[in-house]
Amino acid sequence: MADKNKIPSTYLPNPREENNVSEIRSIPALHDCLVYFTPKYEVCYQNLLLKNEKIKAIVLFDTEVDQIEQILQDKPRFGFNIIVSQTVFRL
Repeated sequence: MADKNKIPSTYLPNPREENNVSEIRSIPALHDCLVYFTPKYEVCYQNLLLKNEKIKAIVLFDTEVDQIEQILQDKPRFGFNIIVSQTVFRL
C-alpha cells in the first residue's frame, strides 16, 4: 500500500439519502476492506451480511434504538464484534 496513513475502507451511502448507491472505496483495487462506514444498519445488512461478506466488527454510532435488538440477534449468526460509540451532549 502506497499510503500507510490510510485504513482501507468503504463507505456505503444510504440509498434514501443519495442518488448514487454505489460503494465509494478508498483504494479501488482493494477488494477486502478493513472498515465499512454506513449510516444505517439496514444498509450493512443488505449490502454486506446477506452477501456473505466477512465482517470482523461493526461500529455503532447514533444508532436507532429499535435496531440494536436486531444487531444483537445478528451478531452470533454472522460472527461480528460490536463497537459502540456514544456522543453525549450536556447543556
